[in-house]
Amino acid sequence: GSLIPYIDSQLPSGQSREEWKAQAEANKILGIKGSEVPIDGICVRVGAMRCHSQAITLKLKKDLPLAEIETILANHNDWVKVIPNDRDATMQELTPAKVTGTLSIPVGRI
Repeated sequence: GSLIPYIDSQLPSGQSREEWKAQAEANKILGIKGSEVPIDGICVRVGAMRCHSQAITLKLKKDLPLAEIETILANHNDWVKVIPNDRDATMQELTPAKVTGTLSIPVGRI
C-alpha cells in the first residue's frame, strides 16, 4: 500500500532522519534552544497532497493542568490554533482541506 514504514536515512541512534526531525521541529516551533525537549517516536509516511500531521506523546517533569498546556501552546506562536478536544471541532478543524493555503498550525486531540 500507501504506507512507507521507514523514512529517510538511518542515524547512529537507530532513529530515521524523519523521526529525528520530529524532535528538531517541535523544539524549533517551541523556541527551545540548548536544553531541548527529548522526543522519540516512529515515523510512518502516509501519502497526502496537502499537509502532514504528527502524533506526539510527551512526558512532562511535573503535572500541569490541561488548560495550562493548551494556553502555553496557543500563546506561543501566532500560527498555532488549539482545537477543542471534541469530535465536532476535530472533524471540522483538523483536516487537510481546512489548512490548505494557510500558515495555520492546528493542534488538537490534546
